[in-house]
Amino acid sequence: MPVPPRSPNRLRWLVVVAALSFSVVLYGVVVLFLSSQPASVPAVAGAAMIRVVLLALGLASLAGALALTPRAPDGALPGRRLAPDAFFKRSLVALAIAESAAVYGLVAFLVGRRVVDFGVLAAGALALMLLHVLPQGLRYWADGDGPQAGAGPGPLGPS
Repeated sequence: MPVPPRSPNRLRWLVVVAALSFSVVLYGVVVLFLSSQPASVPAVAGAAMIRVVLLALGLASLAGALALTPRAPDGALPGRRLAPDAFFKRSLVALAIAESAAVYGLVAFLVGRRVVDFGVLAAGALALMLLHVLPQGLRYWADGDGPQAGAGPGPLGPS
């Protein structure tokens, strides 16, 4: 029995997941580098309030990304499968919102110079990306692109 070819959309999707996940790791490298340097900028007035707002925005981003992540069909509702381009776009939005949490954490670190501010939001973003969005996508793409597999350009344009 021949094995069906892998979807080019699946590969594109995996590249996007890897790139957005790796960006959070790069933010961590920046935070580690800056945390080992003496602070060259004086404290911002109202830094505590800014940190609280940034942390709240980061947590809200994680909750929003969790809610927006498209779910792969489990077989119980076979007619509920999203089209490949819709799945790609919705998961891309969820990944971007999850990454924004790490950006909020980076800015909170820059304001308050507390590594834990970044660490909490970055860990949440990476966990959401790698333990929730990635498995959902792998389950979705395991079935290929559905009836239109290989037909027409993918969600990012022609190959």
